[in-house]
This record gives sequence, C-alpha cells and structure tokens, in this order.
Amino acid sequence: IQWQMSTDNGVTYNDIADGLDATGLTFSGVDTTTLGVTGVSIANNGVKFLCVLNFYLPSNPATLTVKNPVAITTQPVDQTVCVTGGTATFLAAATGDDLTYQWQVNSGSGWSNLANNATYSGATTASLLLTSPAASLNNNQYQVIVSGTAPCSPVTSSAATLTITNVTVAATSASICIGGATTLNAT
Repeated sequence: IQWQMSTDNGVTYNDIADGLDATGLTFSGVDTTTLGVTGVSIANNGVKFLCVLNFYLPSNPATLTVKNPVAITTQPVDQTVCVTGGTATFLAAATGDDLTYQWQVNSGSGWSNLANNATYSGATTASLLLTSPAASLNNNQYQVIVSGTAPCSPVTSSAATLTITNVTVAATSASICIGGATTLNAT
C-alpha cells in the first residue's frame, strides 16, 4: 500500500512519505490502510488522495474539504428596555462557513430555543429583536448558538441579560385664574 496526493485537481498524483511535506501537511501511515493527516489549513482545500495497492491498483480519489471553524467575533450585550412599547436587540457576529443561528432564552429553568412570534423576531439570525417585551421577561438571559458546516463544532455565545424597567409618568393638574402662575409636576 502507498498513499499518493494530488494538488492539481487529480491531474497528477505523487507518492507521499511520513512526516512534514512541502504543502504544510504532516502524514503518518503512508503505507497502511489508514492515512493520518495533520497541519491542515484552508490552503489544503481540494487536495486529493489515492491509496495504491501493489503499486498499480489505485482507489477512487478522496478529496480533502477544509471548512473554517465557527468563531463568535461579537458577543451579545445586556439590554435595558421600558415595559411599554420598548424594543431590545441582541446582536452577535461570527465567522465560519455556511453559518446558522439559533437564539435561546433562559428564564430561570434552563436554556430553550426561541421561535419567531409577536415578541421575538430574528430567532434564527444574527440579530434577535424583542418588541414590547412583557415585564415577566425581566432578567431573562439570551444566548445564540452559531453552527457552521460539519465537521466544525457549533459555538455558544456568552449570555446577555434583559432588564425591563416599569417606568410610568404621571403629571399633576392645576386650576388657576387668568394671569396667575402655577407649577406642574411629573413623577
């Protein structure tokens, strides 16, 4: 058995040896049925391999597909919003290939996936919008799970907290005579 590699899309194949080669890859088991490959970078995407038996019987080509790992570059931050008519936006940014997003909420009993509804929109995007959140959502935590193309593992953001403030404004009325002065107060 001898493993071979092609860096020109299968036009030519060359025998490989155990150890580091010119492409930056390190090989082990080049004369066994299991080839070990380490040191893989995005530059190695598309490299093809053959296993040749008895110096003349090649296998079908195996293509190395390299994906960028998922990394969160912007974490969501805490938001404060008024209970009546307020909006809050939790935002995350990530790098990787073919990213998908799933926002989750923890209201004190563990994390659960969110779905779009009257309060939540963008549950499967990088930006979760809360519209007119109820006071009962106060102190809920939000995080996003970002997934990329397999075999890259998903990554979970840090948690951000929603604070709902229940502020009401009331003004006092006054009756005065023409030409008089008064003071109006709001609390």
